Amino acid sequence: MIKQCVQPLARLLLVAVSVVILSACESIGKKSSLPVYNSPAFALDNWQIRGKLGIKTESDRASSSLKWTQSELDSYQINLAGPLGQGAVKMTAKPDQFTLVSRGKTYHSESPRQLLLNQLGWDLPVDHFQHWVKGVPSPFQRVDAIEYDDNGTLLSLSQDGWDLEFSRYQTYGSWTLPGKLTAKIQSLSLTLIIRDWETGH
Repeated sequence: MIKQCVQPLARLLLVAVSVVILSACESIGKKSSLPVYNSPAFALDNWQIRGKLGIKTESDRASSSLKWTQSELDSYQINLAGPLGQGAVKMTAKPDQFTLVSRGKTYHSESPRQLLLNQLGWDLPVDHFQHWVKGVPSPFQRVDAIEYDDNGTLLSLSQDGWDLEFSRYQTYGSWTLPGKLTAKIQSLSLTLIIRDWETGH
């Protein structure tokens, strides 16, 4: 009786193991939908961009020229000029030290996001944007959805509630970097047109 029960159980176990192995092989054969965290652009932490930033809401829209100089991770300077910058705005960031200068006044905060929200009314995840602008996901937040081409070039991304699209890629030395980034969350839409990339600053 025991032998008669063991044999069907063994066959069932064998079938289950086979199903698991076949499923694993099928998954390996499929293209991964995970972020391309080994993208070379992750290593780019010394760069400068110049371009135009547009912000659109349900009731208003504005734009500004933008210059962003990044010297290393979490160390950067952002300059805005034009209506969006309310004349001229400069934000300087160092690890745990963030300063914003606007209309002749200087403000400090321990969070760049909070600094922009308090002084300009923009709730922007700057810590993510310093990665997104390079065409890579932010390593600080879970990725909800992602699409990239066969070369690992990021096309679209959903992260931290934002839906992003990347286009107009160009090659600068050994880097392939986007020339246009659109980011949307609820009724807020941002469009960044990058006219010039410089690397190695």
